[in-house]
Amino acid sequence: MPVQSRPSKSSSSSRGGGGGSSALPYIHSSADSSSHLTSMLTPQQYLQRMSDLQQMDLQSAIDQMRTLLSLYPQRVYKMAYYRKQTKNHWARDDPAFCFLQVIMITASSIAYGFAFRIASFSAIVGFVTKSILIHWLGFGVVMASVGRLISNQHLMTAERSSSHVKQNVEW
Repeated sequence: MPVQSRPSKSSSSSRGGGGGSSALPYIHSSADSSSHLTSMLTPQQYLQRMSDLQQMDLQSAIDQMRTLLSLYPQRVYKMAYYRKQTKNHWARDDPAFCFLQVIMITASSIAYGFAFRIASFSAIVGFVTKSILIHWLGFGVVMASVGRLISNQHLMTAERSSSHVKQNVEW
């Protein structure tokens, strides 16, 4: 989508300044253009960000987790809403939240294995792998796909005007 200068409605400015176009850019949307801004990272980019601790905002993710467990989880929604207003997407760019979830699932799976006296180290590793890959990742992929499908097909409103930004639920 090309970024162009906003066209003026008349050749002279109504505020007495003479400029024919505004300095503010706008996104030109055409009827044949189906692309839109999104926060979609490729899996490779996401894993690269997850492998570099300097790229992750761990303090923000920890604060969000703590706030979700507090009496005021609406604060996390408000932060996500502000992100939607500024970056036009709901999802976090940063994999720190997922990274911390995997660390916590690993720790709790190991503790579960010790508490229930799982016989061998390989059985504990298998349990941790099953917990992360099947229960966390597999179920998450299924729920995200079903939720995206339902919301994009059945919960979207019709466009209101030509300047309305096309909304789409991200996966």
